[in-house]
Parts: sequence; structure tokens; C-alpha cells
Amino acid sequence: MLNGKLHLAPITAKPQNVLDIATGTGIWAIEFADLHPSAFVIANDLSPVQPGLVPPNVVFEVDDANEEWTYSRKFDLIHCRQHHSAIEERRLFEQSFHFLKPGGWLEMQELGNPIRSDDSSLSPDSALHQWSNNLLDATRRINQATDKPQHYASWMREAGFVNVQMREYKWPTNTWPKRQKEKMMGMWNLENVLDGLHGFTMGLFTRVLGWSPESVEVLLMDVRKDLYNRRIHAYWPM
Repeated sequence: MLNGKLHLAPITAKPQNVLDIATGTGIWAIEFADLHPSAFVIANDLSPVQPGLVPPNVVFEVDDANEEWTYSRKFDLIHCRQHHSAIEERRLFEQSFHFLKPGGWLEMQELGNPIRSDDSSLSPDSALHQWSNNLLDATRRINQATDKPQHYASWMREAGFVNVQMREYKWPTNTWPKRQKEKMMGMWNLENVLDGLHGFTMGLFTRVLGWSPESVEVLLMDVRKDLYNRRIHAYWPM
């Protein structure tokens, strides 16, 4: 999506301290540390699933970014990608502002909802459209709404940030785009969504919306058909 770049923030050529929030597998922190020997990278996550063999300038910590931060240093860059509303963003922005050096940057990259289409090929009656709207409804009910990324810019300004920039990309549902780059993104996105579709739908629909497991399974059968359908030119805003 970023043409090989790890970030868009115009940081200095030799950053000193970097924080990667909700690092997941740790791949971003490892690649950043390799590319920037000058930087000391702290990467946190709730789960210790990161590899043991890492560059000497990266440290992984098991930590909850929702808790009070106690770092003894301030950062040139704070990066957070794909936390999927697991972190309370307004508090995240406030703590990031406090722990950034003057001139430092906070960069958020997050998938938005609901799913969209620019040419009306995604019918309101389609299973994919209904699934997306119900998923958003469920996340709103538990205060983890998946449409919050659209508010990030204004929330950052409220936290005190200046020179706030928002860039929106489109993640296609499959290989429907004409350009090769977007086709490739759609191929990976389809694989990614199908791999987790059952897992992140079943819990929300049954526990929050009150659906029966059987009803969820029936809906997901049609959702998968729509995801494969190249006549539906749908995408997620990123």
C-alpha cells in the first residue's frame, strides 16, 4: 500500500527513540530497527508472540497501551497499525502527545468500516453489505466502533497535535480492480478476510447481537460468495 515504506511521517534521517504500539508479530519494529541503526525501538503488545532473535536495537514488552504509560524517555515516532479498536484512541492520542519529543510524530494506520463501493455495485440487500453494517453495530454496542478512524484527525487536534494529515487508501475485497497493484492488494485482502471471517464474526454476532450460531453460518456462506464476486467493486477505507 505504501510502496515499500514503513511509515509516511517525515521523521529525521537518524531517529533515536521509537515506540511501536500493539506490535503483533513485531515485523514492523524489526524492519524499522534494521533500517535505522540509530534508533532504539520499544514495541509492546498484550501477547508475547514476537520472535526471540531480533536486532539489538529493538525490545519487545508485554504491556497494555490503555494503561498509564511510564516510559523514562520521549520518542521521535510513535507508530500504531491495525489495533482494531482494542485501544481507546482519545487516551492513546493524549498519552502519545505527552511522550513525543518536540517535533515528533504519531502515525496511525487503521482499517475503517463500513465497507464501501463507489459505483453502487454493492447492493444494500447483499449479504456483504448487511454483514458489514451488523458488524459495525455490534462494535458500537461494546464501545469499540470500527468506524472510529474517520475521527482520528479531529481527535488528534483535540489532543494538541498540529500539522495533522489524513490519507485514505482503498483495500479492494478481491482482484476486481484493473491496475495490477490494486489487484495484488485485493488478492491478499481477500485471503486475510476469509482466514478470519468466522472468528471475528461469530463472537460479535452471537454475544452482542443475539444471533444464533446457525444464523451466522448461513449469513457467512453468502458473505463468502460476495467476497469472491468480482462484479462487486467493494473496498474497505484504510
